[in-house]
This record gives sequence, structure tokens and C-alpha cells, in this order.
Amino acid sequence: GFAPDAGASESFQAAHANTAAEKVLSILPHPEQAVVKAGFFPDSLEGLEESFCLVSLDADFEQVTLDGLRYFWPRLEHGGYLLLHDWGNPKLPGVSEALKQYEKETGASIPAVPLCDVSGTLVLSK
Repeated sequence: GFAPDAGASESFQAAHANTAAEKVLSILPHPEQAVVKAGFFPDSLEGLEESFCLVSLDADFEQVTLDGLRYFWPRLEHGGYLLLHDWGNPKLPGVSEALKQYEKETGASIPAVPLCDVSGTLVLSK
């Protein structure tokens, strides 16, 4: 689901309605290697104090994407990658705005390469 202030339209919510952990795990090739943290992002990250070598951030909206960058980028291992889903999606401009804001906050220019996928994913490299 989406937090009430996320900015998701009813049609967007309907298209993303079935995100139950069981459904997500059922389509993964190795579900035993996945960690599902149910709840609203970023609050659902509580207690997850780890480092990461690969992060796929698919938050769709500006504030939660910015929160995700603030959480995951400092914890990303050197040589790791963060996949920023919907960065090039014209229907979700907040994703690219969040990256601009994060780079402005940190004073960093993060090395990145866009993928040629339908969602406009950007691969950030640390």
C-alpha cells in the first residue's frame, strides 16, 4: 500500500494493489535470499542496519526516493550498485528530482549509467 501522503492516484494504487510479501516472494527465483520488510517505507527499515552491495530502489515518488537514497547510499559498499527505478519515467518525475536533491545535499556527483529499459532505470555506482 501507499502512505496517504505519498501522492499516489487511485489508478496507480489499483495497479500496485497486490504487493503482499507472499506474492512478491512467489515470483523470485531465490526467495530464501530475500528480506521482506513490510510496512511503509522508510519506516519499515527500522532494525535493518546493514551494508549492501546491490540495492534496487523502486519507491516511485520524490520524498520516499530521497529517503531511500539517504538511507541506502551511505550503507552501499564501495564497488556496489544502486538501481534507481523510474528515474527516466516521465510519469514519475519525482524520482529524478530526488536524485538531484540528494546530490545537492551531499555535494556529490554520483557516477551513473541509464539502462535501456521500459522503466527508465538509472544504475548508480559507488
